[in-house]
Amino acid sequence: MKKHITILGVCVLFITLSFSGCELLEEEENYITVHVGVLCSVVIVDSQGNWDPTKDRSNIPVRIEMIKAGGERFTFNKAVTSSQSGGVDYVEGSFKLYKEQRIEVSAEAVGEYGGFYQKEAGFAMLTWAEVDAAADFGGSYSWTPQVIIYMTYTNTTR
Repeated sequence: MKKHITILGVCVLFITLSFSGCELLEEEENYITVHVGVLCSVVIVDSQGNWDPTKDRSNIPVRIEMIKAGGERFTFNKAVTSSQSGGVDYVEGSFKLYKEQRIEVSAEAVGEYGGFYQKEAGFAMLTWAEVDAAADFGGSYSWTPQVIIYMTYTNTTR
């Protein structure tokens, strides 16, 4: 009799767990993981907007921000590492992007530097529609925006 009660108890427990379900196990992921890798560079232009490759861009300080709608963000303070290309070290971050959210990347020069000032900040945006078209919920998507900061001469250095 004791054996029958034990078996009956185990069966009742199993049936109860089966019908109640476990929300943690059944819950579908309702986001897409987006891996962001930003390529940033600084370009010096003259008053006409023409690129001036003769100006040294090394060590110009820049701030790169990746911002997800909803407030999550990554901020990087970097400096130009290549005087020839004006390139800044590659920066990375990952976000869980939910339906209708977007990710924005901005890059700006930090203050005036060596007779140059920022003319135009770098900017890129990734929308939910782009991510949703390329990946399914629970999947991942890689985005590598290239942002360019345009700087020009101050009036005293022309």
